Amino acid sequence: KKLVGDKKAHIFVSDYSLMISNKTKILQTALHLFAERGYDGTATSLIAKEAGVSEGLVFRHFGSKAGLLESIMLEGLAQIAETMRAYETDMDPREAILAHIDQSVRLMREQAVFWRFVQQVRFQPAVMAAAAPRIAAANQFIMTRLTEQFAKLGAPQPALEAAVLFALIDGITIHFLQLPGDYPLEAIAQSLKHKYTNETFLG
Repeated sequence: KKLVGDKKAHIFVSDYSLMISNKTKILQTALHLFAERGYDGTATSLIAKEAGVSEGLVFRHFGSKAGLLESIMLEGLAQIAETMRAYETDMDPREAILAHIDQSVRLMREQAVFWRFVQQVRFQPAVMAAAAPRIAAANQFIMTRLTEQFAKLGAPQPALEAAVLFALIDGITIHFLQLPGDYPLEAIAQSLKHKYTNETFLG
């Protein structure tokens, strides 16, 4: 009986691992296709074919293509939240800003496909409308945390400082995605960190 029980447990674990593997594979495939073809130009049948699963399994895990989009956005926003972790600690505010820059650069490199997808979304009104509430919430979260750090540092206009840093990181991301092999990302990141290490604040 113990052997039977162990065998059943092994089958359950194997099935669960396969389910997780298939779900992850579908997500990753959808992300790549959305980034390359756009959301509207990617059918769930193509996602299933490229992922090596049935289209029914796609719907079983995510309900619809919109559900896939939602899951991709949530995963990406979780990564963004990770870059803000330093702001939730007692770290010196200047060091927290430098850590945020480092984490942002790391994500540019490690999650380039996701950020390419985000750029695609910006130019697809229907998709942007669906994703807008989550993107707006993420942007507000980032702006609030950055503003808090600049206020702690005594910046005369902390919200403006936050907006400038946010725009700089966004612009660096866009340029990096356009020239991933040639863009001097590390050198620019070091220059940005130098700016905020020796900051003369605006206004």
